[in-house]
Amino acid sequence: MQNRRTELQNIYPELYDLGINWFGYYSNKTTTGKLSKHHHGSSFEICYLDNGIQPYYIYPSGSTREDQAQLYRLHGGEVFITRPYEYHSSGAFQQLRGRLYWIQFDSEFPALLGHNREKSDILRAALESLDHSILRVPKTITSRLSEAFRLILTMDKEHLFRACELLTLFILELADFNRKISDESQSGKILSRKMLEAVTYIHNNLMDPGLNLDAVAEHLHYSRSYAMSAFRNEMGLTIHEFILQSKIEYACELLRNHTITETAFLLNFSSSQHFSRVFKEHTSLTPRDFVKQFD
Repeated sequence: MQNRRTELQNIYPELYDLGINWFGYYSNKTTTGKLSKHHHGSSFEICYLDNGIQPYYIYPSGSTREDQAQLYRLHGGEVFITRPYEYHSSGAFQQLRGRLYWIQFDSEFPALLGHNREKSDILRAALESLDHSILRVPKTITSRLSEAFRLILTMDKEHLFRACELLTLFILELADFNRKISDESQSGKILSRKMLEAVTYIHNNLMDPGLNLDAVAEHLHYSRSYAMSAFRNEMGLTIHEFILQSKIEYACELLRNHTITETAFLLNFSSSQHFSRVFKEHTSLTPRDFVKQFD
């Protein structure tokens, strides 16, 4: 299995002249390194996860403490948005398997995407209006981002012009979609009712030894095969993968007050060795090394 990573600035440095501070894509078949605490200066960063799952942490203004950070779970079909000077990281987690695009727009650049000052101000206002950290966005919007990436990759001036128009639409349509999100969905998690029910059921039963695909299917009143395909189509990963990922996320909380053996037992792993192996696959740390961070 081979991971792929493409960063357009390394191919087309002229993007800096358009206020695009970075534009990249990765396709991970295996986990890679963690994202340490960082921010992007005056830039908005928008990440679109095409497939997979990725936990991220956002730190409150003026703080970089892990225990004060807000955990966000990004799933396939969602975008993750960080604002200028907003610290974020992947915490104890590596960059997991999946496909992800990320782009950074400099909010202080005077000619954003090649537009005049008036139009650049409109784009900046649209970026400023993005008040959700995670949004589940229609493909009609996210396809603008992936198509712009493909066009820029050709290193053709006409294609670059078309890419800038697509990115302009992407920002404006994303801002418009953000405005339509109801106040009841402050987390931005716009899942179908059944998938929200499935996710809630899983999160509420992480300590149940009977939690598996069959239990989720029965809870939803779906057949086993239909539950499996419906979940993967909407969430971007299998029910088994989601359960494991959720258990490891919960384990990060349990390990603050429980031993490794107790945590493995509470989450129904067959042994502490099995738990340690799965924990390291997802976070790049052993549970023991993870706990040492809080000593």
